[in-house]
Amino acid sequence: ERVRESQREREMPWMTRIDPTTGRLMAVNPDTSECVWDTQQEMLLPGYEQHFDREAGQWYYVDTKTDMVTYEAPLINTDGPAFVRASNVSAPSSGSSAGGLIGVRRGADAIGTRGSQPAAGQGATKLFKVEGLKKGDPFYNLAPISAPTLQPDKPSGSKTKVNMYQLEGFAKQYFLNPKKPLNANQLKAVLRYSKEKYSTPLIFALKDSFSKSSASIAKLIATYMEGKESKKYQPGEKVAELLATVHPAPELRDEVYCQLCKQTCYNPRQPALQKAWEMMAAVCAVYPPSSNLEPYLVAYLREQLRDHKEREALYATCALRRLKLVRLNGAANSIPSVADIDNLIATALDPFYFEDTLESVMEKQKQDYPEMDVPVIIPYIVNDLMKLGGFRTEGIFRIPGDSEQVHYYKLQLESGQFENLDAKDPRTPASVLSLWLRELKEPLIPDILYEECLQSASDPEKCVSVVHCLPATNKAMVIYLVKFLQALTADENQQHTKMGIANVAMVFAPNFLRCTSDNPAIILQNSKSEHQFVVNIFTHFTE
Repeated sequence: ERVRESQREREMPWMTRIDPTTGRLMAVNPDTSECVWDTQQEMLLPGYEQHFDREAGQWYYVDTKTDMVTYEAPLINTDGPAFVRASNVSAPSSGSSAGGLIGVRRGADAIGTRGSQPAAGQGATKLFKVEGLKKGDPFYNLAPISAPTLQPDKPSGSKTKVNMYQLEGFAKQYFLNPKKPLNANQLKAVLRYSKEKYSTPLIFALKDSFSKSSASIAKLIATYMEGKESKKYQPGEKVAELLATVHPAPELRDEVYCQLCKQTCYNPRQPALQKAWEMMAAVCAVYPPSSNLEPYLVAYLREQLRDHKEREALYATCALRRLKLVRLNGAANSIPSVADIDNLIATALDPFYFEDTLESVMEKQKQDYPEMDVPVIIPYIVNDLMKLGGFRTEGIFRIPGDSEQVHYYKLQLESGQFENLDAKDPRTPASVLSLWLRELKEPLIPDILYEECLQSASDPEKCVSVVHCLPATNKAMVIYLVKFLQALTADENQQHTKMGIANVAMVFAPNFLRCTSDNPAIILQNSKSEHQFVVNIFTHFTE
């Protein structure tokens, strides 16, 4: 936990200082020269405390009596906002969402944190609790957000322009001999795949001390890419040899990553390309890159998600997820066994959060998110939907998002890059949430309770009692969704979304309950009772 908090501190450069001119407390972002001053305490209404949100870059205010929070300062005899920004930075417009993920940041992420933080640009917002999570956990509170101006996604079927030369910035600094600079085309030629064998390191600083080791790395990668599995050739053994070469010399880790990026950059040869990606996914689970290379490597892997090559995108997804974990946990103390490496290769294409049972997803995330009672991706999806104005979007959950954006968003979640989700339309996370539920191998309400649900459909009290009888994991997930969807269908939102409880229940009923028969007539006959059961849960469930 200390490592994670330290990482979050590095990601948020805001620090507090005393303004020597006015003597007031101020927050300073040294990276952007942005300054945000606090509000003088005597100007605030009695009973309010002020705290600083590092992620939004703003002060926010807490009513100590009601625990209501707001970014608009509750000033005496004034209605204006309380913060003043440096002249080179404009304040966010009303309705914008500078606050990022709601209710996730804790501890060192906010100075004087009290409760969850609202979305930037909002007035006082009553927080509604999402049951099924423990108090104090991230995502415990969610705040409704008004809709910003939406940026329409690209039409379905249009291809995103992909740039695989994401290591160019790193290469300019570390690949080149200062005495022999290369032009842009020459530099790209160094970065992309070529048939030519090279015996010198890509990183110039390694030329004198690690030429032989770099040549060995290149040879091992090439041998692995061209090899065919046999009794004499086992994939895990070659990867183990590569790791054994790198283990005593951490300086070579970046060279390995750079060579693997080169081998996977516009490589037209299959299955050699797949072999290179297998090795990339395995190495990412064992050694982190240097802080100099990491942002370029992450950008390169993320760019693969934008491409329209499914297999490469899945390998990059796995590599990103493993890279995130190895960064948090540190490099392996010893070289993994051949059996462990074989397992890393074999599982590289397996879905992590999608296309599985709820129980299995919770088990897989248990080590990294032990405090979570629901799959960690769900609150991120929900918060993203709200941040993008899903509560003010007509036909949310009924009108699907752009298929290309939905696919890319799903890959981002699978990669574990939760903080960098970049959807522009709330229909994208809405569609991914529906997709995740639809792809669960088992419905949220187990089949063993299906008949009881149908028989209880006309009795609201019995419907609610079924929820309380669910296994703990299913119960937490159902309660989380019900509380979120109750907020979505509140009267003040229906006028915008045109989605009442009956409409939302129509969309979600097949995810809560799945008919145990394959007979179309029975499926159709039961659908009415399934819908009524879900309507009753949405309408009458309280805790």
